[in-house]
Amino acid sequence: MEQEKCLTPIRLAAAWNHAPFSGFRLALIYVRKPLSKSEIERLSFKAEPRGANTWLIVPRDKGVFWGSQEIRGVRFVSPLQTYLDLQGHPERSKEAQAEIQSRYMSWSIDAV
Repeated sequence: MEQEKCLTPIRLAAAWNHAPFSGFRLALIYVRKPLSKSEIERLSFKAEPRGANTWLIVPRDKGVFWGSQEIRGVRFVSPLQTYLDLQGHPERSKEAQAEIQSRYMSWSIDAV
């Protein structure tokens, strides 16, 4: 797959990478451009009317990729972007935010 269409896990999938403390059911993934039908098939994704657990998202602002890094062969958004992406997300997002804040954002705790 071309570099400009790279897959970047976000929200709880990214939080698990930065601060592995719990599992997650829903995987959200940023893509720089929409994937073609053949690319989606090559990834073995299958559309389901109910119970879908993977979302491919083209972000409105390419700035979400700033500070992203490759870890174990997968590109992840930065801890700060992960923290922001967790706003309003269901499941255990508040706990994930707290864990990311304690590990990567100690300056924000002192500022409060």
